[in-house]
Amino acid sequence: MNARDNGFLGNLPSMQRPCLPDVFCWTKIGAEAGQTLEDIIRRKEFERIAGNGRFGWGIGNALGDSPRLAMAAVPQGRLKVVFSTMKSPPKPQDVNPTQICVWTKYQLPSGEIRPLDQTMLITSRYSEKKTCHYALICSSPESLLSPSNICELPSKMLRNFISNKPVGASQVTSVVSCRSEVEESFKGDYPVTFTADLDSPGYVRLVSPVVVEGALYSVYRDFSRQVEYSKWASCMASIWMLIEERIESPRVN
Repeated sequence: MNARDNGFLGNLPSMQRPCLPDVFCWTKIGAEAGQTLEDIIRRKEFERIAGNGRFGWGIGNALGDSPRLAMAAVPQGRLKVVFSTMKSPPKPQDVNPTQICVWTKYQLPSGEIRPLDQTMLITSRYSEKKTCHYALICSSPESLLSPSNICELPSKMLRNFISNKPVGASQVTSVVSCRSEVEESFKGDYPVTFTADLDSPGYVRLVSPVVVEGALYSVYRDFSRQVEYSKWASCMASIWMLIEERIESPRVN
């Protein structure tokens, strides 16, 4: 039996067995847009509740055709997304960004642009040169705060799905496959924080950023601190109302 039997890494030692599919999307997560990882995960859990299991997770790098090709290679087209906490400390610009923005729309491969669901809020650092960002639209029937399948991810066994090259240390998000051979010296080195499935429309290119400033910044600051779902939902509605007002009445430079 090899590590690809049944689509899972089934022959690894029981204490180290990742219990992950052979092909999946792996993203390393940390502080972003002035929020701690703990706050971000709590916010995404509230999104998941509001969106009947769906939430959006922003990523900084493009993935090309790898998500689409991987979805064609996995059972029922359900590509697993695996979230692991970054080992390196967050960059100063992620902890204290000069400006942040909310991404309001996404672009399909066809070029069609659609509004992002208002149960989601995807933010990032902002600069005038930054015209796009990327996101994984995910779904999970389980809470992101209480994952039921914690395991160790063997990063040295992973390869980029399309190129078959080792995953580089600087790669934050990538679609990966696992080598078929299993070395005796195998060690899981990246704990899995939680997992989800890539949901429609899947991996998307985000466009139409709105800078978080003025009244929007005041509400966003309150929003990012909420630990109760009802108060979070109220702030979320206010944020999207202010965003729509900003889009309808853009600033004049």
